[in-house]
Order: sequence, then C-alpha cells, then structure tokens
Amino acid sequence: MAKIEKKVWVSEKIAVDGKKAYLPHPLFQSTLFAATRTRKEGEYRKNGLTIVSENKFGDTITVSAPRTLFVSPDMGVFLATVACAQKAGFRALVDSETGEMEPFAKTEFPMSWLYELTGISSKGKGWYQLSTSLETLGHVGLSIRFSDKSAFKRQKGKYSFIVTNFWNLFVEKRKGRKGSLVKLYPSLYLVPQEQFLWADAELCNKLKKDTAKGIFWQLICREHLTGTAEKWREWLGASEDWEVKFWKSRRLMPALEELAGHGYMVKENGDEITVARPSTKKVLPAYLRSKRGE
Repeated sequence: MAKIEKKVWVSEKIAVDGKKAYLPHPLFQSTLFAATRTRKEGEYRKNGLTIVSENKFGDTITVSAPRTLFVSPDMGVFLATVACAQKAGFRALVDSETGEMEPFAKTEFPMSWLYELTGISSKGKGWYQLSTSLETLGHVGLSIRFSDKSAFKRQKGKYSFIVTNFWNLFVEKRKGRKGSLVKLYPSLYLVPQEQFLWADAELCNKLKKDTAKGIFWQLICREHLTGTAEKWREWLGASEDWEVKFWKSRRLMPALEELAGHGYMVKENGDEITVARPSTKKVLPAYLRSKRGE
C-alpha cells in the first residue's frame, strides 16, 4: 500500500535548536541509562542485555538492548540524535487507503550535524564508533509498567509506557562537502510535544567523565538532588567493587568538579552532597539560596 508523507506540526513554543532533546517524562524518569556503564579499558560491546528494575514508586522498568550500552558514547549520541532529528523536522507516514498513521515518523539530516554535536571525529575510528552507537541505540527498547499509585497520581491513569525501538536507521554515504545523510525512522515518542522535558545534548557531549554524565541524567527531571556518597553510587548504578570512600574520591568528586565548571551548584553538608542544575532557583535548600545571595 502506498504511503503519504505529511509534515508534522511542532508548537512554536518548542525551541528545536539542534541542541535540546525533547523526550517524554517517563523516559527520563526511568533512568534509561542505568543500563549503561563505564567502559573498561580494552572492552568492546558484547551480546544483548535485558535489565529489569523497580523504582521507588513500584513501577517495573525493562530496558532491552541488542548489545552492551556504555555511558560514553551512547548517552551523548542518543541525545544528539534526538536533537538533530527534531531540528530537521518530521514527516508522518500515512496509509493512503486506510488513513492510519505508521507508529514511526521520517526525518533526515547531515551526518556532519552529529559529528559536530557529539565531538566525535569523522576520521579514523570515529565513523565506526558513531555508526555502531547509532545502530545499537536504535534497537533499544523500553517498557514501564506503572504501579496503581503511579498510574493515578503521576501518569494520568496510564498503566504502561512502551517504546519497542527508538528508530530504524539508514545512512546514505555521500562524498563532498555535504557528506553522508542520516535517514531516520524514529518512534513517534521522539516527535517533541509541549509537555515533554528536555535535556541539553550539547552539554552532555561536552562532559568528559562518565560519572558526571550520570549525574547530569539524574538531574534532567529534577532541580536538585541530595544524598550521601553511598546513595549517589546507588543512583548512578556504579560498580560496588570499590569502597565508598575510594569511589567518592576517585569518581564522584572529580565529576562534581567538572559539573561545577558548567554552572552546577555543589554543596556538602555533613555526609550529604547536594547537586543542583544551573537554572535552579525556586526550590533550592536554604543554604544554597543563601550561597547565591537569594
């Protein structure tokens, strides 16, 4: 059956600038990248994985991927791809006979956009690294079964959120200044809506430390977060092979220093560490407000 392409209208209130990645709340709140981890030296992607977890609301979260997911480069590539796709715009695919929409859209943009936003080189191993990440991420699936409490209080009566896969990918190799073309068929969940949250894809790709990226992800759907070093390690899904004190000094504190360099507020109060996003103003703890002269 023939397919008709129709331009998808996006609200003018949404700043699709190629740097922000707009996504549904459940995706950010489900800590999708808890399925990622720091790549060990000399380690490469292995076979698929399925991770089932439960959050504090009793929601059951299942993440499945065809191959191992790593904090770097996958988190940055994921957000960069979403941001680039949203900047390029979407076209809906509609069955010409039934008028029914396909469960995915269509978009295309230059591969150079991704090289620029991710900071991955187009030379040497860069092409392989980026293309492998794109292919792996495209086939990642996420399903959330909301508890009764979440469904009625947080999800407006919805009992599930399911993304079978984020996108199907085709890359048209081209020579010359324009370079290769990314042809993406993304899930409709990637088409930005006014109620979506957004993440700064540009900032994510500037961060060098995996732990910093993990904290960045945790703070997308909240203005600040407070916990002990042990709690932070739990939230980030970090390895428990190291003692908490050692992990704090070698991983957590350098990550917090890097985030502070990008405008994040960091405050130690006894054993607890509070980290706040740069734009946070309204609900900061009193000791942080006083520090900022508010």
